[in-house]
Order: sequence, then C-alpha cells, then structure tokens
Amino acid sequence: DYYMSTLVTVGGHRVADASELDSVMDSYFGSPDEQEYINRFFGCQSWTGQAAPRYRISYTCRSLLESREARRCNSGDMPPPPLCAGTCNTYVREWSALTLNHSMCINNILSEDRRRSLADGCNAWPYNGTAT
Repeated sequence: DYYMSTLVTVGGHRVADASELDSVMDSYFGSPDEQEYINRFFGCQSWTGQAAPRYRISYTCRSLLESREARRCNSGDMPPPPLCAGTCNTYVREWSALTLNHSMCINNILSEDRRRSLADGCNAWPYNGTAT
C-alpha cells in the first residue's frame, strides 16, 4: 500500500483518503480547471478536453505520489514503483499530437518546450519504469 499526505491537493481540493482522492480526480479530469491548467501549461487557448491523451490519470497519480508531502509518507523500504517508460512515452506523444495543432496552441515555443520537458522526464524516475 502507498500513502498520500492529506496536504496534497488536486485541482485546489485537499484529499483526506483514497475514496476522496478518487472522487476529486473523477471531477477534475475534463473539468474547466483541468482545461485551464492544460491551456496555460502548453500555451494553448482552446483545448476543451477533446481527444485527451491516454494515461493522463496514471501519469497524474504517479506525479502526486512524488510530491514532497507524499514522499514523506512513503519513505520506507518500498517506495511506489515508477510509471512504465512506455506508458509515459505514449502519454507525451498524445499530448504532442494535440499541441502541434497551432490553431489551438498558438505559443509554439512554450508548447515545444513543455513537450520536450515531458519527454525527457520519461527517461528519469519516477516515469522510467520497465515491465517485469
């Protein structure tokens, strides 16, 4: 079992347990908050949740487990395993396909920088796992 700190927030909402995390995540993905975050992150102006990449929930959950607060809770001998690199690469490729639409993402420099940063992350912990 792995633990989330109650100090971790998702979409501005603090979570107290796994059930609440599931509920908050379900309401976050596809929400206006997520759309605003993605548009700001990639320099887009009109992403509305259409054609959302596969594995964004897996990627987001693994990212949350890597937060400073969650790492304190999972600092024992069995830290959460990394996300598979193949999963990470698929996630990044699908964002890349969306953000290459220059009518949707007009800040090409920011979009490319963010795509490159995400792709580089797939070569490092916690996104570089291998199947066993």
